[in-house]
Amino acid sequence: MEQPRLLTIPEVAATLHLSISATKSLVYSGKIRTLTIGRSRRCTQEALTEFIANCCIVNDGALPTEATAARSVNRRTRRARSALP
Repeated sequence: MEQPRLLTIPEVAATLHLSISATKSLVYSGKIRTLTIGRSRRCTQEALTEFIANCCIVNDGALPTEATAARSVNRRTRRARSALP
């Protein structure tokens, strides 16, 4: 029986094209299943595939568009500007 490949959090982040902190948030919230080995966390390829499949089901199979991402960035920029003196 072949051993499953265990991915580190930075490897998962790179695969998902997310920051490490965003990936850790997904892990700690339980959205991405991981194994704890000592003080390290590892994710199987199966768990990562499951997470991606669940994201697509929630979004009706649609991936985020550039317009959606731009709106999100604009909201953050407006909030940051309003906080300035």
